[in-house]
Amino acid sequence: MRLLLVRHGVAQHNSAAGRFETREETMQNVYLSEAFFDCALTSRGSDQAVALFPSFVAHHNSSSLIFCSPLTRAIQTCLLAITGAGGAGGETNSEEQRKVILDESLREVTGLHPCDRRRPRREIEQLWNEHAVDVDATNIPDDDTDTAWNPTKRETLESVQARARTFLRSVARRAMSTETKAAWVFSHGVLLEQMLFAFGGTLLTPSPNADTSWLTNEKWRFMNANIVDVELDVQAALAL
Repeated sequence: MRLLLVRHGVAQHNSAAGRFETREETMQNVYLSEAFFDCALTSRGSDQAVALFPSFVAHHNSSSLIFCSPLTRAIQTCLLAITGAGGAGGETNSEEQRKVILDESLREVTGLHPCDRRRPRREIEQLWNEHAVDVDATNIPDDDTDTAWNPTKRETLESVQARARTFLRSVARRAMSTETKAAWVFSHGVLLEQMLFAFGGTLLTPSPNADTSWLTNEKWRFMNANIVDVELDVQAALAL
């Protein structure tokens, strides 16, 4: 099964973090600041997302699915990439609706940083109201408080890998029970990196003619609005 993994475009906290010279300044002014709670894309990030549209059109069909993190920056990236909307006030592609499945396991590392705290599900669903896109948010807890987000402690990488494992297993099950041959996955840098580092070379291998640098470079990082094209070993994923 083919997976097209996409990190969100540049978000407001990504841009703001580049303005400070030290880690302490960045943490205090950006990552620990409520001003960046579940922040949106910058104009540059929106442009990056729109630029993904030709790739989406080229590779999306009736046998592929779309999965997305419930955080705003990932949702905006997904919407712009799959509709071809030309940014704020732009025209939306009027082709048939595409169903997006929101998945809690695809969110960024949780805890401590307000930028990674999720909105209530009702607010998330409102983000889709103005778009010709069907959304399935049943996987997102119907709560007013993000109970997965710890205000004093950051989630461990082992926990992030466990979420990645849960997602891959669920996708494999869908592939076995439906005609699904491929899936778009809109998520976040650390989650996607941990997915590749933990399962790359075994469950996940580069698709034919795709970039392989993530498999061979220990310092590789997932860039904003980048697509990594991989093949999922469905049978192996089912055994996770």
